[in-house]
Amino acid sequence: MKINRTVFLESLEKVMPAVGVNVLVPEYQCIKIDGKRIQATNGVMLIDCACAQDTGVTCGIPADPFISLLRSLRDDEIELECTDTCLRVRTNKLKGSFSVLKDVKFLETPHPEESRIIISSNQLSELIEGLVSCSPFVSKDETAGPVCGVYLTGDMLFSSDRYRIAMYTLDKEVLAYDCSFPVKLIELLARNKDTISEIYCSSNKEFTFLLKDGTCISSLLFVGEYPDLHQYLPDSSSSEFREIVLGEGTREILERHISFLKEVNSLDKEIEISVKGETGKCSISSVNSKFGQLTEEVDLAQPCSETTFLVDPLFLREVLDKKCSLKYFLEENIILIEKGSFQLLVQTRQ
Repeated sequence: MKINRTVFLESLEKVMPAVGVNVLVPEYQCIKIDGKRIQATNGVMLIDCACAQDTGVTCGIPADPFISLLRSLRDDEIELECTDTCLRVRTNKLKGSFSVLKDVKFLETPHPEESRIIISSNQLSELIEGLVSCSPFVSKDETAGPVCGVYLTGDMLFSSDRYRIAMYTLDKEVLAYDCSFPVKLIELLARNKDTISEIYCSSNKEFTFLLKDGTCISSLLFVGEYPDLHQYLPDSSSSEFREIVLGEGTREILERHISFLKEVNSLDKEIEISVKGETGKCSISSVNSKFGQLTEEVDLAQPCSETTFLVDPLFLREVLDKKCSLKYFLEENIILIEKGSFQLLVQTRQ
């Protein structure tokens, strides 16, 4: 059956985030097709959508090689034919075939239940902002359970990669139970936030949202124990700190130091911030054992007592871009970044 390649590819791209890499379960690496219906799952996330055109085939197809081929083609139209063992793809100049899973079983999309928790549009907007703010700081250890996602408890969101702790305070409680949002789910929420028509969470910790085009995206949430991170937050009223506001031109200086440290191991990629007391000046220094040392001076936007600490220049650039306040706590040797409802705690070295 002939079908428009672009229309077909758009539908396949919608379900790709749910394609897994588990070689022990071939179904998780496939996209399932049945006429207009297209679905993918990796055992945690499920995405189900409808194609604007009938494909005329029913099969499970290995996602990565098949989509790579369709992306590389320039033909407007392709022809699909499914046999017991393969899916044939033809254009005017190309003939190809892909092994298929013939016995395709589509999973049922989650049905709203009486006990579901519906999230309003106002709550959703704030929740997505908080999740996106915290998601860069989740643990990369995939065996760490809830720590692999952004943890929601009451009106607080947390994330930590053991070196940094991110916190975001919501206006009010969103869910009645504690859970952790996988990073991939957060990315999809942020990407589709303007086209979500309904969103709810079921009692079995399954988070589901529907898009205006009928696409259903559902994901299990992580559950389990999460470390108490409140205890690490310094008390500004009783701890000595320096509030540092870097002046104009700092970002340009940081870019030079980042370039200078380009070949340095990420764990050793640090710059020294040295505030020179009441002079209103601050020096930024970096050392590359291969090339030498780079030191530049920048004005402070407001006076600050003398202090010196080391920090990752990439991280400091993000702070400047977000126009956050920066507090350095002397005794604890940590930096606290604050902007509105968001807080980020970072361990430094003196």
